[in-house]
Order: sequence, then structure tokens, then C-alpha cells
Amino acid sequence: MKTFDKLTITEYRELVAQRNAEAEASRKWKKSEKPKRDREVTEVQIPFVVWLKQYFFPKYPGAIMIVDALADIQKMPPRLKAKTIDEAKLRGWNSNVDVLILQPTPNGAFPGIALELKVHDAYIYKKDGSVRKDKQLQKEYERIIQYRDLGYYADFFCGLPICQEVMRQLYKI
Repeated sequence: MKTFDKLTITEYRELVAQRNAEAEASRKWKKSEKPKRDREVTEVQIPFVVWLKQYFFPKYPGAIMIVDALADIQKMPPRLKAKTIDEAKLRGWNSNVDVLILQPTPNGAFPGIALELKVHDAYIYKKDGSVRKDKQLQKEYERIIQYRDLGYYADFFCGLPICQEVMRQLYKI
């Protein structure tokens, strides 16, 4: 198997499409039920940030990590949530990827990495390789394209093991 830094976008999408097909076959919930955002936060985002603090930051102490605050906003009381979102809009906050790491890769190929984290059984791409017609996914995909245009390694990452492996490959952890 190729390493992640040698995969083309098409190969990565094929890998994700294959995983989506496997996940679709093994789903235990009804079609009407959808995984909640809380699953992404508890199963992927929080463990990944903890893993980064343990393995990535000791090797790259000057690296800057920006984590999307939406996960914390979702759990706030309604009044505080509305006030926080209003303040964020005033500051020009326009949603971001889940994790943005501002540290060039050792080989200099990328100035950083932008990760949009999903649970391991998330269904992102259609069979033809395009992103599903889901408003939230489309918005996230547009943001990913913006980071790619800036030279960042950016994509959807499904599950904690994939996130860890990408970081190991790109940053030689």
C-alpha cells in the first residue's frame, strides 16, 4: 500500500468510497437516523487532539494548532450559544475545518494540514467520487478546496486511525 503522502486525491477518494461502502453495509441504525455531531467530537476530535498533544507537539513544540470551537458551542445553553455565535460572526468567523495545524511538513511539501474529521462510518463521497449533496458536507468541502488552493494538505479524514496514520506519514512521528 502506498503511503498517504504519495496517494493522489483520486486514490484517496477511492479509498474513502470503499470504506463508505463497507460502512453502509455494516450500519446498524435505520436510514432515517443520522449520526450526531457529538459522535465526531467524542470518537474522533477529542481523542485526536489528545494524541497530537502526546506525540506531535513534543516533536514540534512551536507548531500552532487551531481547533474548531463549534463542538464546544453546540453544548452551551441556548442563550450563551446565541451570544457566542453572534460574537463570532462579528469577528468574521465563517466556520473552519475541525483541526488546522500550522507547521510545515518536514519535506516542505505542505505549509500545514487541514483536517475535517468524521466518524469512521461517515458517508461522504458518492460512487463517482463527488461529495454527497448534503449542505453541511458541501460547505466543508468548499473550505477544504480553499485550503488546498493555499497549498495545505486538506481533506476529510474518517476515523481516528486514519488521522493518526496521515500525521505519522506527513510529519514522520
